[in-house]
Amino acid sequence: YNYTGTGDDTTCIAISGETLNIELKGESNIIIKDEDGNYKGVGIYMSGPVNIMDDPDSDGIGQLNINALNKAIHIWYQGNLTITGGKSNCSIYGTDNCAGVCVSHGDIIISGGSLIAKDENEDVQRSCHGIAVFDGKLFIYENAEEVTAVGPTEAISGEIHNVLYGKAWTNLEGTGDPDIIPPLSAGSGLPSGKYKKVSFQPEEPTPTPEPTPTPAKISGTPLTTMKAGDTSMTIAWQKVTGAEGYDIFFSRCDGKGKTTAKKAQTINGNSTFAWTRSGLTAGVSYKAYVKAYVMKNGSKQYVAASPLMHAYTKGYTKRYTNAKSVNVKKTKVSIKKGKTFKIKAKVKKLKKGKKLMPTKHELKLRYLSTDTSIATVSKKGKIKGVKAGTCYVYAYAHNGVFKKIKVTVK
Repeated sequence: YNYTGTGDDTTCIAISGETLNIELKGESNIIIKDEDGNYKGVGIYMSGPVNIMDDPDSDGIGQLNINALNKAIHIWYQGNLTITGGKSNCSIYGTDNCAGVCVSHGDIIISGGSLIAKDENEDVQRSCHGIAVFDGKLFIYENAEEVTAVGPTEAISGEIHNVLYGKAWTNLEGTGDPDIIPPLSAGSGLPSGKYKKVSFQPEEPTPTPEPTPTPAKISGTPLTTMKAGDTSMTIAWQKVTGAEGYDIFFSRCDGKGKTTAKKAQTINGNSTFAWTRSGLTAGVSYKAYVKAYVMKNGSKQYVAASPLMHAYTKGYTKRYTNAKSVNVKKTKVSIKKGKTFKIKAKVKKLKKGKKLMPTKHELKLRYLSTDTSIATVSKKGKIKGVKAGTCYVYAYAHNGVFKKIKVTVK
């Protein structure tokens, strides 16, 4: 996504009382400036929560760059900024009394990804910060990859909760003792500079923390199937070992990829693996995917996600139909390291005489390896041995019906 606006009062995104979810895929840019090229306005202005995360269908790390004059992200009154993934570069060239990221009457919670917030104004008369929190708190959890703040007045202003055990802040890349700043007390700010998390040994011995239970090993992929009723859709998924719950994302699909599946239901616990949405329109395409999560430091952390699936209610329309099953010629494959094997698969249709969903909407067949360190599989179904071991490859249709192939690499 790329946006360029001009004018002092220009704002790219401005929403009141709603939640803004930003899923990052690739690099996105928001630029606010005047006709002379000077940066102006606000990038994102909200009076509700903003959640920044990775796109579930992307293998890479998304990046959001915001350049503005007054504030890159400003959440005013009762809204948290939560960052769980991606990389957010929020740079401003500020007027007086401004910040790269500013939240009032809410918290900033960073439990993944990175936030780089800079006010690069060198001629300042009032307070200017990289990060500012008013009537709220800044929480930084151990999964945060980087938190960098630069400001001519203070790098960070507000109540900082440094919840990283055995961590502090430094204004240098190194960890030398003279450059260590101990964990901060509530309400204290950092002087101007660039700060990153580093390990340190406190001068005073600290009590040994109580041992935490070893977290359950996470394994499995919540591969999702969509079973159509006349005006309903049942979403079923495979269990992810060690998960503490699942979020289901669901929406109507326009067939052009312009709609986004939104979170429709949360399933707490790891014993329920199906959910039904009723009251839908008959003969219409819908899409869904499922994400497994665990709770860490009071925040939800996603540990596995299914591919996006599509299906028609009733199982068909006037022209198209859902897949009924997937058949493969071999369900057990043995190959040597570095060698390949081509899957021969066919999709059986639910309604004869109709076509499967158009490939511009979704591919007829997709493939997924449960362990790419053992064997990979291409978009065309070519398995390649990587190292000795056993894993599974799924050949699945647009609505998630699949056939599982056991792969042994020697």
